[in-house]
Amino acid sequence: MENILFTLNAVAPLILLVALGYFLKRIKFFSPEFIQIANKFCFYVALPALLFKNLYDSSLGSLPWRLVIFSVSAIIIIFLLALIYVILFVKDNTKKGVMIQGIMRSNYAFIGIPLATSLFSDNELIAKTGATVALMSIFCIPLFNMLSVVALSIFVDKDENTNHFKKVLLGIIKNPLIIAIFGGLLVLIFRLIIPSSAFVVRDNVNFLYKTLDSLAKIASPLALIIVGGQFEFSVSSESKGLLITGVIVRMIVVPVVVFLLASLCFDFANYEFATLIAIFASPIAVVSAIMAKEMNNDHLLASQLVVWSTLVSSVTIFIIVLTLKSLGYL
Repeated sequence: MENILFTLNAVAPLILLVALGYFLKRIKFFSPEFIQIANKFCFYVALPALLFKNLYDSSLGSLPWRLVIFSVSAIIIIFLLALIYVILFVKDNTKKGVMIQGIMRSNYAFIGIPLATSLFSDNELIAKTGATVALMSIFCIPLFNMLSVVALSIFVDKDENTNHFKKVLLGIIKNPLIIAIFGGLLVLIFRLIIPSSAFVVRDNVNFLYKTLDSLAKIASPLALIIVGGQFEFSVSSESKGLLITGVIVRMIVVPVVVFLLASLCFDFANYEFATLIAIFASPIAVVSAIMAKEMNNDHLLASQLVVWSTLVSSVTIFIIVLTLKSLGYL
């Protein structure tokens, strides 16, 4: 019973925030315009503030290299296995890249990070988890974006897709999450070079740090509400088989295999397992549908993969967290 309560306390607030977003949209409290503007605010302001602030509060000296190597290797292997799968079993070229991206890419920023940091009540563990997910974002978010561009460009017509490829690549470089990550990384690097007695924003201009902290606190709940507000339920009959396959692989097969290997081969700490949940157990990234449309892939299938993986994640995440807690990994 204790483990069930722990899991409910960790996962239920996330599910309820997503459900709230969907409910408010259904009763037309949220207009489509508001959802679009709020999504932009979250993407361009709040989430970058969260990532930068978490990196600012961390240290490169605490970089979990074993976790980095394991996670990056797992993401690349998942990408390669998904590539083999679509070559063998998916006929429509516009759906191949979408399936690869759906299997490989998680909603790390919008759902993964708030999920990981909600798993503990102890302040020290919350701080360690926040620092770890921020440091892992240096590697995971750019890797997800780069592999997505590759997946969405290799099967569609090369001449037709050239301009879109360049446009999306430029979009990745301008991505506010990536800019925030590299901004935070520069701060960490400078901190290694500059003496500790040098000027520090948190101590010398505390009002700036408090403003950043306030924006960071907005990010997670707002992101989850907006995810719910973006839900649209409709499934094309011709894509139903791929949709079911993509959701099952992303939400069940990938996390089961990853956590099995992590528990058997590595002695990760509980906050590192929380970070693995953020990377591998969270549903498909919302931005994957936008990228699919920009690069002439089947964006309708991509959108449905986002919606249904998010719905299924309310069950799978609960089971994963409960299992890891029961086995003593959380």
